[in-house]
Amino acid sequence: MVLHLGIANMTKFPDFALDDKESATLAQATANLMAEFDMSVDPKIAAVMGLVSTAGTIYIPRYYLYQQHVAATKRKKAAEKSSQVPPELVGALDMPNFMPG
Repeated sequence: MVLHLGIANMTKFPDFALDDKESATLAQATANLMAEFDMSVDPKIAAVMGLVSTAGTIYIPRYYLYQQHVAATKRKKAAEKSSQVPPELVGALDMPNFMPG
């Protein structure tokens, strides 16, 4: 699941992330493969993998949201900057008032 979240983040295409059903199906297929080939994982490695997986499911989506926040802030600042008149032009475009008043 973490791998798929990472791919979704890198490609900015969230549909790469697995939903809970897909994740469970993939986990079961992995367990079946390990059972058929008599593979076992050292409990310490399994614990580290569990921690990395859990941390990834927590922080990868937050990192993706952070990237979106940074991009939106840059766009906002660029829009504000482009809408400002440069200091050297302030007053240069002022037209005299020819209307009687």
